[in-house]
Amino acid sequence: MTLDEQEYHQYVAAHMKLLYYVGIEEELISPATTLEAFYKLPFQRKYQCREAMYKNMHLLDSYLSKYAEQLHPGERHILQGFKKKIQSDFIILKCLTRYCIFVDCKTDLMYAVKALSDPFDEFFRRFPVYCTTAILPFKDTIIYDGFISTQGNVFLRPELSASMNEKYKQAKKNNTIVTSLQ
Repeated sequence: MTLDEQEYHQYVAAHMKLLYYVGIEEELISPATTLEAFYKLPFQRKYQCREAMYKNMHLLDSYLSKYAEQLHPGERHILQGFKKKIQSDFIILKCLTRYCIFVDCKTDLMYAVKALSDPFDEFFRRFPVYCTTAILPFKDTIIYDGFISTQGNVFLRPELSASMNEKYKQAKKNNTIVTSLQ
């Protein structure tokens, strides 16, 4: 239920280069900061760059244009995926063998989401879990962007839990679990 090691490194490299660019453009980091130094910055600083990017998506186009010649086609494809992101509150309903089921709290749509390098069931002891994140396409799957905040486990009333599980069964039966954002 995770990306393979090569995919993970490819995703992280492309994403971090973009966040580094955003950090400099938005003056969240010094222009003297190297990419290597950016990798070592605290998580919170990278999160600020991520939030700045989502508020100013034109920076993605600017980055893609400015570095068009240096980007590998795979990197370009990864970064284009950010245009299709869904940033929302989700309930991670359950972990399955190949992915976790994320339920969008705004739309009730269910998404099959892969973790990046560490499975979600290593992050969380029990499910469901309420979280805020962004999901996006990666190749033929859906991943989260690497930044996830949680309020901990969600304790659903028995009737609500039964209702969500019934909706999951119906979505599975009707093939309406979203598996691609392409």
